[in-house]
Amino acid sequence: MTDFQCLGNTDVLCTNKHFIKPIHLIHFVHFIIYKLSIMTQLCFVSGPLYMTSGVSRAIEQDYRFGEFVHNSIKRHLNCDFGDIDPEDKGCNEQAIIDGGRIFSVYRPTISIEDDLAKIWVITEADRSSTTVLFPTEY
Repeated sequence: MTDFQCLGNTDVLCTNKHFIKPIHLIHFVHFIIYKLSIMTQLCFVSGPLYMTSGVSRAIEQDYRFGEFVHNSIKRHLNCDFGDIDPEDKGCNEQAIIDGGRIFSVYRPTISIEDDLAKIWVITEADRSSTTVLFPTEY
């Protein structure tokens, strides 16, 4: 089972059963929350933001990847669903209206390992959460 870290309104990042306070991730989390809070128009409510432990490790290793994740979340919340086919885009647009799950795929432009070649951003149908993960972590 994958550990998830909470990116919601909290001073600590919560993993599966324990709390951690890595200072660099906390600054990144507050940066994301701040940036998203100043955005004026979002297409839908995301609920709390989460990332998997794999995404968290990748951010720790390369700040550029953190910037990529931030931009991907911003795009997701503004209905730019990234590298999905037109049929999936139509499903996402309908999901915004009907309350279904919203799925986005993003590929970084920076040179990174093949395992990190893309991320998924998924907002649950009930808008209870949005998770950033690698496809291998699904």
